[in-house]
Amino acid sequence: MNRNLIVMCGLLDAYGEVDFCGHATLVTFSTLFQQGFLSAGSYVQRTKAGMRPVTIEPSGSVVIQHQLPQKINHFSYHEISSLIGISSHILESTKLPIEVISMGLPDAGIPAPNGYLNTLTPSDEQIAAFRLENTQSIQI
Repeated sequence: MNRNLIVMCGLLDAYGEVDFCGHATLVTFSTLFQQGFLSAGSYVQRTKAGMRPVTIEPSGSVVIQHQLPQKINHFSYHEISSLIGISSHILESTKLPIEVISMGLPDAGIPAPNGYLNTLTPSDEQIAAFRLENTQSIQI
């Protein structure tokens, strides 16, 4: 098996190809190993976020060398509250920022106070429009 092999695989979500997705990379390389297409060793994955070293251990474990997390953006409680159907004051009570962090795929982490997660009423339409405007996914 060629250890200098560059593996190209497009990773898609509902909006198109994403720059990088660690979970999809793990599944892809694990499946290629289990199916006998790749053996244990070091590979390079070509992604929209650049070249990523990937190692398959003899046990089949897959290890990805990530870039360090980068803060890309932040949003106010007011900007986000209407997207998920909660008062901006409730989000603000967490005293935690709403930041966009990326290790290849930007995510906006939204802190929800204890007891409020099941009360959220996300607007799929507003979230889709927000995502297209800001190119971030949303994690609560």
